[in-house]
Amino acid sequence: ETKVLQEEMRGTAERPEIYIKVRCKIDTDDLLKQIERYRENEELKEQLMATADENKALKKERDQLIKQLGKEKDKSSAEDTRKKLDLVLAKAESNDETNKVWTNLALESEYGKGSNIGTEVRDARLKESAAVLERAIRINPRNQRARVLLATIHHKEGRTAMAERELSEVLDQNPANPFARMRLGVLLRETGRYEEALKEFRYVERKRPGEVHMLFHTGMTFRAMGACKPAISYLSRFLKRTKHNTRPKFERMRRTAVRTITACGGKPGRRPVRHRPRRYRY
Repeated sequence: ETKVLQEEMRGTAERPEIYIKVRCKIDTDDLLKQIERYRENEELKEQLMATADENKALKKERDQLIKQLGKEKDKSSAEDTRKKLDLVLAKAESNDETNKVWTNLALESEYGKGSNIGTEVRDARLKESAAVLERAIRINPRNQRARVLLATIHHKEGRTAMAERELSEVLDQNPANPFARMRLGVLLRETGRYEEALKEFRYVERKRPGEVHMLFHTGMTFRAMGACKPAISYLSRFLKRTKHNTRPKFERMRRTAVRTITACGGKPGRRPVRHRPRRYRY
């Protein structure tokens, strides 16, 4: 809870400043719970760290432009510098907005709120989030996190072509983006393009052999193809790696994995047999 106590304009017309004094109340129990959830969510942690690095670089660029603006004597040059500064500030703000969307959707979809645990994020929240992300992309077309998250929203709403387009744009910019690869693989699996999906999951596996989402979705893809042996192998490894993870999302995924292994004639909990990727052709 935040209350503004005082607001005051300072500086000059050329270099205005705003001084704001606020009083904030923080529920420390809720804060500690949120911190723990951040720690549990590896993907979210990586996104926050990446944003922090980008904002650090933007801050350095901002400080240089402010310093340069103070030295400019030519009006035309000063205006160009001011435009560059405005763009840097807009990029930093869009990064923060993207982070808020990512955090809210990630935590709400995993934990829900009260009795809503495990339910889908509301349509109104998705539309609101999509508008924020589209604005962030207009400001910075190379904002990969915004595109990946926008693709996720399009996918949830059934607009698979738009989702695939956003992910393809990300991979054109950065073919090594593991989050885009995972999202694209899931999209391809759910639309029945299993061999294409496995290519994406294999790419993630080469970079991150124990990534739990990759293990789960690879296993489910093999099951959809009728290949039970590799499906059991990947899903068993998923169960082993998430054995002590109590997050609701993983509990749901584990139940699905157990049902799938059982349907394939396997026994959940048995030591998984590893299969070499070269045995499968895509």
